[in-house]
Amino acid sequence: MRQSTENILVRWGWILKLLIAAVAFTFIYWQVVRREGLATLVAVARDSWSEPHNRVLLSAVLLGMLINWAIEAFKWKRVLRPLEQVSLLKALEAVFSGLSVSFFTPNRVGEYAGRVFHLVKADRPQAVLATILENVSQLVITLFFGGFALAYGVQDLITTQSYLMSSFRILSVVGACFLVLAFIYSGVLQAMFVRLRFSGRWLRVTGILERYTKAQMIELLLLSALRYFIFTGQFFLLLHVFGAPLPYGVAMLRIALTYLAMSVIPSIALTELGVRGALAAWVFQPVTEQVSGVLLATSALWVINLVLPALIGLLFVFDFKFVKKRT
Repeated sequence: MRQSTENILVRWGWILKLLIAAVAFTFIYWQVVRREGLATLVAVARDSWSEPHNRVLLSAVLLGMLINWAIEAFKWKRVLRPLEQVSLLKALEAVFSGLSVSFFTPNRVGEYAGRVFHLVKADRPQAVLATILENVSQLVITLFFGGFALAYGVQDLITTQSYLMSSFRILSVVGACFLVLAFIYSGVLQAMFVRLRFSGRWLRVTGILERYTKAQMIELLLLSALRYFIFTGQFFLLLHVFGAPLPYGVAMLRIALTYLAMSVIPSIALTELGVRGALAAWVFQPVTEQVSGVLLATSALWVINLVLPALIGLLFVFDFKFVKKRT
């Protein structure tokens, strides 16, 4: 009887995996193949590849994608240590499959499930919370650098009284620093939950927060900062490839503002590229007339950093473990 039940679970598990892979592929196909401007992007990329200088830049961007997600996989591996030991390769597979699932979920929340379903022994709710914590570290770094960029470049985006502008700059810097400190000391949340008499089930899940030291939280932030410099550097190189070159300082300021805006505006993967393009055009317009080059760079980075890994991740969806191994 037990064997029969397990066979049924395995059979339905494979059906569910096939369904997830099919839905993810459909959404990716709809986003890429049916996207207006794809032919232009492919044509310009092909022409750029024929030039040795641009070929080097594009190769560097592609290499950056691999390094970027390898660091993300290493971060996830590190944050999971209190729950389960996973290899870097298994963590990378989980990260890629998480990207695949995220394409058809609001604000890419499916990425958490796409990763956690690769785990064998870890408590699933705690693993989800650990994954959220790891993702929040990246958000904090984006908001941190974006806050400083906003303090420096806000005058190009909004017009207001000088004293209000100064107050806004101070608030941006203070807010950016506060976020970093709040993340480092996020372990105190568990003590707060206990004091507020949260349910035992809730406290059991959030107990994972107490298992990370301040040094580990700082390590997460440093790894997130490394990732940040990689994907902003990719954006900078693609601006040169697609004919919108800017001095490094000017470009990085605008890139930081673009990622800041994208991080605070809710979106779903179905419209994310359109949101990215519109925000980038708005942010870069004061410093360049080559808005079309900015849009192409934005689209190319989206394809390289999200679409390609998501397509690879479809292969690893079939390694999902919907039923946790009994210990």
